[in-house]
Amino acid sequence: MNCMGAATATVIVRAKVNNLTPEILSFNRTFWLLIFFSGWVIIANTPISISTKALSNTVFAAILDPVLSILLFYKAYQYIEASRGTIIQSTKGLMIIPAAYFYFGTLPLPHQIAGGVIAMIGVVIIGLGQNALDRRKRG
Repeated sequence: MNCMGAATATVIVRAKVNNLTPEILSFNRTFWLLIFFSGWVIIANTPISISTKALSNTVFAAILDPVLSILLFYKAYQYIEASRGTIIQSTKGLMIIPAAYFYFGTLPLPHQIAGGVIAMIGVVIIGLGQNALDRRKRG
């Protein structure tokens, strides 16, 4: 379901990025996440008790994600086609890791970094393969 949602969002954003600003798209995403989360909490009758530290961490992440990663991701769609968007998505961690280190003072474990590097290498290989196909079609 997550993949279908992400693919749908990518297509919609790419289609609308020239009509709506990336800031509006980012705000819209954040707004709907808040609405659906609030609805889920109400429907599931989930009590919310959050420590001050957890709340501050959540606020930090809530600002960091839309501002740094999603906004830049949407801005990239103004200049690239949607099929190249996975390259931008795969570099999201490169923006988040320094900010998380600054805030939390820790880095991901070595196996987590290795997994991220492997994922980015895979996306680069797919991108290079797509470029080669595009050149063959044109030439």
